[in-house]
Amino acid sequence: VVIGSTRSGKSVLARRMFEASAPPRAVVDPKDDADATGGGYRDRRVAVTFSDPATIPTADSIRFVPRDPYDLAAYDRLYRGLFERRGIFVWSDEAGIIAPASGGPPGFRRLVTQGARFGIGHIALNQRPFDLDRALWANHDHVIAFRVGDPDDLRRLASTGPTTPSALDTRLRSLPPFGFVWYGARDQRWRVIPDGIAPPP
Repeated sequence: VVIGSTRSGKSVLARRMFEASAPPRAVVDPKDDADATGGGYRDRRVAVTFSDPATIPTADSIRFVPRDPYDLAAYDRLYRGLFERRGIFVWSDEAGIIAPASGGPPGFRRLVTQGARFGIGHIALNQRPFDLDRALWANHDHVIAFRVGDPDDLRRLASTGPTTPSALDTRLRSLPPFGFVWYGARDQRWRVIPDGIAPPP
């Protein structure tokens, strides 16, 4: 799970993870802007873009842009199909639209809860942690947080591991632009990554 405000660096980080993962890989892009800072995924030579979840292309890199960004049934069908691919890396941009806190589609929840045992990697990006389906919080291996300022967001992030909202806020405020904190669920530690991820030139 990656949390951060607009232009914090979260999309740059996701893009680098996406590019570093072996194919097949998919970007789920509800707002048609996952490459807003210059990743190039709108270029059909980089990723095959499609909008019908019933016909998922077999290309190495694919990009789903739904006809209706709030159609949870379309996401359900899409994530069911992606789950069947096995060994795929999935980037869910604007995850609060795809799997809102009120409950994400069953296909999404299955991918998040069972995908790792089938070699499925997943990264979910959102501006606010409270907007996300609980399945993401219950099944994460890592939480990466760029600067956030809302007290509710700090409380939600701090609840993932051994820290307090105040301590987390202090860490986040000390970061330079594009720096982030990273929580690893296995060792239950927060790490400060001050150099963060630099945006492309």
